[in-house]
Amino acid sequence: MTFRNHIKTGLCVLCVLAVPVLANSQTEETPESAEPEPDVAFEDEITVGLSTLVVRVVDRQGEPLPGLTPDDFRVRVAKTEVPVVAAEWVSPGGVDDFDFERIESLDDIVATETPAQAPPRWVVFFVQTDHNAVRRRGHRNVLEHVLQLPRTLPSQDWVSVVYFDSHLKLWQDFTRERTPIEEALSRSIYFGGDPPGRPDHQHPPPSLARHFDFEAARKAASPERALELTAKALKPFPGHKVLIFVGWGLGSYEGRAGVRMTPRYDPAVEALLEADVTVFVLDASYADYHSLEIGLQLIADDTGGMYFRGFRFPENAARRLARSISGYYLLTLDRDRLPAEGDKLRVDLTRKTSSPVEIFVRPKLR
Repeated sequence: MTFRNHIKTGLCVLCVLAVPVLANSQTEETPESAEPEPDVAFEDEITVGLSTLVVRVVDRQGEPLPGLTPDDFRVRVAKTEVPVVAAEWVSPGGVDDFDFERIESLDDIVATETPAQAPPRWVVFFVQTDHNAVRRRGHRNVLEHVLQLPRTLPSQDWVSVVYFDSHLKLWQDFTRERTPIEEALSRSIYFGGDPPGRPDHQHPPPSLARHFDFEAARKAASPERALELTAKALKPFPGHKVLIFVGWGLGSYEGRAGVRMTPRYDPAVEALLEADVTVFVLDASYADYHSLEIGLQLIADDTGGMYFRGFRFPENAARRLARSISGYYLLTLDRDRLPAEGDKLRVDLTRKTSSPVEIFVRPKLR
């Protein structure tokens, strides 16, 4: 993979003031009419190349591990170790007020007011379903807990809902109100079909509809293509985005050959990475295991997200998902120390933690 890195440029200005030299060490008065000696300034520009990397560190329960420093991370690209310049903990707010050890139900998670200085976050629910009776049963199995997820999000988050059955539909444009999101999720899962009132370009900003290709969405015949179009609509929005995928599978089952990812998969992943979108999957299949879960696990892994199986313990899966999206690290790397090529990116911790942790990395530098 070729990393496309953004460069931050700093300007260092060194000012040297000219001091009059006194001839023969004697003090002479300057006539009032004489022009003062101009200050002499020298300017130089130093270019510093920096790249950033989104990393999530969570324990086995999905709870983030804040408080790590640059020295706690070891980053390798291919076989080259890259120094970590900085490690910033990024949280949209609210998570620090949750005592996850005491939470037994998603009802116990009520997002607090987001600090005024916290940047807004973009969260999209991507619902994949069809008219298959078993698959719809799986969606109803997780629906109650999916409907509670919007309430766990900080109040400053902008949230929307898209839906895919035979093609892609925008059910709810970005809003900070949680009731419309819950209604859109419920109606799309229970009834499907077309949205009751299609969002359009008249929606006040921020608006996903303003960047949504409705004609291409109507022709999107696969969930992979639907993900690609959703990512392209999200690209103009600044910052990191979270896509919560509630569905039953990706890829094509080829019998003895196993599961094959369709030709639309790679463009979807590339679009998601370009738009800075991480996918978190809540598998709604009504089964302990199924063949197309491979594709769901792959889309999460390829975007630095996580996969949660919702069949046996849907509330536990939703609770872990709510924890895992609550914060991440933004590692800053020295671009000059990166290898020219190399697609094998690995991040480890340099010290042991009190409990086992998992590290999830977006495999694309910014």
